[in-house]
Amino acid sequence: MNYLKDWSYYNELYDKVTVSVCRFYTMKPKNGEKWNQGQQMAANYINNIYLKSKMSDRALKKEEIIKEWMDKDRKRDEYIESLIPPKTRCLECYEMMEFDFKEYIWEEDWKQNRVLFVFNCPTCKKRKAIYNDWEEYIIKKDLCKKCWVELICKNKKETDSIIITKKCPKCSWGDKEVIDLKFKKEEDPDFEKDRAIFCISYEEALKYKEEMDNIKQFVDNFKEVMEKHDKKDKLKEDLARIKKLKFKEIEKLLSEELAQIWYSGFIFSTPALSNDIKAEYTVFVETSEENEGMILKWFKNKLKELLSDTNWSEMNDWKPEYKLWAIKGKLRWVDSEEDLIKLIESRIKK
Repeated sequence: MNYLKDWSYYNELYDKVTVSVCRFYTMKPKNGEKWNQGQQMAANYINNIYLKSKMSDRALKKEEIIKEWMDKDRKRDEYIESLIPPKTRCLECYEMMEFDFKEYIWEEDWKQNRVLFVFNCPTCKKRKAIYNDWEEYIIKKDLCKKCWVELICKNKKETDSIIITKKCPKCSWGDKEVIDLKFKKEEDPDFEKDRAIFCISYEEALKYKEEMDNIKQFVDNFKEVMEKHDKKDKLKEDLARIKKLKFKEIEKLLSEELAQIWYSGFIFSTPALSNDIKAEYTVFVETSEENEGMILKWFKNKLKELLSDTNWSEMNDWKPEYKLWAIKGKLRWVDSEEDLIKLIESRIKK
C-alpha cells in the first residue's frame, strides 16, 4: 500500500477542508427565517470581511500545506519500504512462514510510528503479525458474555459482505456480525458549487489580502487618531483639575494634613525666585517609630498623595533627608501649561 497519492488527491482534500471552514463562517438565514436590516448588515460585514480573510488565508497557504502532506506521505512510504520483513516460524507447526504484507501503524498512546509485518503459514494456514521492534501483535480474544469462555469464530465471505459467526462452546451463546464491503461515498451535492465560491486562486487571495491590509491600516490609523484625541481631552480635564497654589497655600495645606500623621511644623524657607522656582522645606517627626526607612517611606507616600492634584512636585534630583527627627527636602513650583502637561504625564507613568 502506497500512502503517497497524486497531487489532485491532496488538492481536493484541501478544498474540502476550505469549503467546510468557509461554510461554518458564512452567515445566512435558516430555513424560513427572516432577518431584519441590522441582522443583514451584520451578516454582510462578516461575509465580506471575515469570510474573505479566511478564503485568502486558505488559498495563500494551500501550496505549502499540500507540499507538507505529500512530503509526509512520501517519507512514510520510504520508511516502510526500507524495513525488511524478519524471518519467523509458525507457533503451531514450526514451519517457516511466508511474508504477506506490511502496514504502517501510528501508536497514539506511545506517540510513535511502527510497522506491522503480517505472515501466513503455508502448511497449517495460521497467521501471525510482528511489529518492526519484534513485539508480536496479539489479537484480543472474544469471550462469552455469560461464562467468559473463548468463543469459536467463523468467517464467511459473501459477494458484498463478510459474515462473522461467534458461538460459545460451553453455553451455546451466539452472535452474528455482518460487515458491509460496499464502498459508500458520502455525497455532498453542493460541494462543487461552494468550491467555486470559496476556493479562490492565489492571485485572488493576494488581492483580498491587500484589501484586508488596507482596511486594517485604516482602522489602526483611525484608532491612533482617536487615542490621541482622547489623550488630548484627558490632558485638558487633568489641567482643569490642577490646583494652582501659592507658597502660603501649599504650606498651609501640607502643614495641616501632615500634622495628622506625626509630621508637624511644616514650613518653607525663603524660596529661590527665578524662572525655575524651588523651595526648601522642613518638617518635624513626632512618632515613636525608630526605623528611619519607614519614617521616610510614610512621609514620601503622604507627600505624593497631597501634591497629586496641585502644581507642586517633588525634586527628582533631591531626595528628602532625615536627621535628628527632622525631614528636609525640596519642592518645585510649576506654572506654564507645557510644564504642567509634563508633570501630569510623569505622574501617569508612575
